[in-house]
Amino acid sequence: MTDHDDIDARLERLTRATARITPRADFSARVMRATVDRAPEVSWWGELPKAGFRLLPVAALVAALGITWAATNAGAVDDALAGSPDDVTDLEW
Repeated sequence: MTDHDDIDARLERLTRATARITPRADFSARVMRATVDRAPEVSWWGELPKAGFRLLPVAALVAALGITWAATNAGAVDDALAGSPDDVTDLEW
C-alpha cells in the first residue's frame, strides 16, 4: 500500500465515521443572531473621522499646490491688474 492509498483509505474511513454529523436545526439562526447582536451601530458622525483622515492628505496637497500657485503668480496678477503706468484711473469706493 502506498502513501497515496493509505491517505485515501484514511479519508474514506473518516468520511464514513462523520457522515451522520450535522449541525443542529437552529445553528444558522443562532449564528445570525450573534452576528447581529455584536454588529456596531453605524452613524454618520461615527464615520466622519474615518472619511476625514482619508481626505486629509488630499486636502493638504491641494492647499500646498494652491499656495505654490498663488506665490508664483502673485507678480503676474499684480502687473495685470495694475495696467500700464500711463493709465491712471481713480478708484471709487
